[in-house]
Amino acid sequence: MGSISSPVTATLPSYFQQSGLQPRFLRVIGIGAGASGLLLAYKIQRNFEKVDLKIFEKNEVALIGNGSSGIQILPAILPEVKSVVNLIRSPAWITTPFGNSAPRKFSEDEKKEFAENPEVHLKLRKHVEATNNGFFKIFLKGSPEAVKAREIFSEQMSSIIGDKELCEKMIPEWPLGCRRLTPGVGYLSATKDPKTTLVYEALAEVTETGVKTSTGREFQVDVIICASGFDTSFKPKFPLVGLGGQDLREVWDQEPKGYMGLAVPDFPNFFSFLGPNCPIGNGPVLSAIEAQADYICKVIYRLQSEHIQTITPKMEAANEFSRYKDLFFQTTVWSENCRSWYKLRHNNKVAALWVGSTIHYLRAIENPRYEDWDFTYLHENRWSYLGNGLGPDDVDVDGDLAYYVRQVDDAPILGSKKYHGGAWAGNKGESVIGLEEASKDIKR
Repeated sequence: MGSISSPVTATLPSYFQQSGLQPRFLRVIGIGAGASGLLLAYKIQRNFEKVDLKIFEKNEVALIGNGSSGIQILPAILPEVKSVVNLIRSPAWITTPFGNSAPRKFSEDEKKEFAENPEVHLKLRKHVEATNNGFFKIFLKGSPEAVKAREIFSEQMSSIIGDKELCEKMIPEWPLGCRRLTPGVGYLSATKDPKTTLVYEALAEVTETGVKTSTGREFQVDVIICASGFDTSFKPKFPLVGLGGQDLREVWDQEPKGYMGLAVPDFPNFFSFLGPNCPIGNGPVLSAIEAQADYICKVIYRLQSEHIQTITPKMEAANEFSRYKDLFFQTTVWSENCRSWYKLRHNNKVAALWVGSTIHYLRAIENPRYEDWDFTYLHENRWSYLGNGLGPDDVDVDGDLAYYVRQVDDAPILGSKKYHGGAWAGNKGESVIGLEEASKDIKR
């Protein structure tokens, strides 16, 4: 019996001894967790010259899964294979690329224009980001945007699939966005190809000749492509020990809890990117990562400049946030009945997403809430960092001894409030459900 255990992209040769026959070679390709797995899927989709697709040529292939990797792989390998059996455990919403940002190569003329006219490039970037940010309201349960989006994507999928019976199998009953939204260029068309067989059954085991499904059906194949998910527990793969000898792998065994998606109570001076309850599926992700980096640098600067030895988020703050987010997610489609890696299997609590849009998150971590943290200091007196009473400009021979005198009011905090109406301007309009407004809704 072969086993598939690699959590990352790998080609795993599996040999099976058949009675009276020579060992048979079965190629198993794992499209797994993290950047490496996704990178292979994207390369297959976007850069044919960099990926050897000949390994699939004239082969019978089993593709396991219809998630973000699986739906990119099917149309990419279809021209090469003899046949594909796509094992699908549950239906998925297949959407168009967000912001009309389907993968493509920019022409030399376009790249030249971007270089010579940065404003043109900026306009394109802002369009893509703004479009992605504008999707958030479809995740609010029962919102007009959610209703309209379901109508649009249902019609799009139905028009491509065509067959009514197949539409009933492929279009989910649960709301759009309950599982990760998946732009799938060419996937639905590929499912209609004569070389493609859709099987709505889970993989039960890898056999001597191929794969067996949960109902006992067997398919003989030459290649198995596993695009069936990844470890979503947030638990580190190595010992990470905090106060009192606590191992984060054990602390997060049942439910990963943290602080603002970037720190953990009882784990001093520990920061991470994209921890529990980050906007990983709420909108653009890179901007959130950059904001986390800014936040972490602000904290590090304070540690360095004020002789702080350790900083740790308070357990009370993390627990209150956890209670709040559980209430908030009841107002979203993520609380609906669907199988999603956003949620914990044993209690359906949402562990992977932020309680709002990406922009909402950027505002929330723009300035550290130091009242939520516990400090220890290098010296007995916390004010020791004040030193000898002189500041940098006092001792620098070229220091500006009137740096605070300027022509315009350019203070960042005041400027932010003047131009944006405060950090939670979204509360005043119809866009984002901010913390205060969401609390009122929950209480009602």
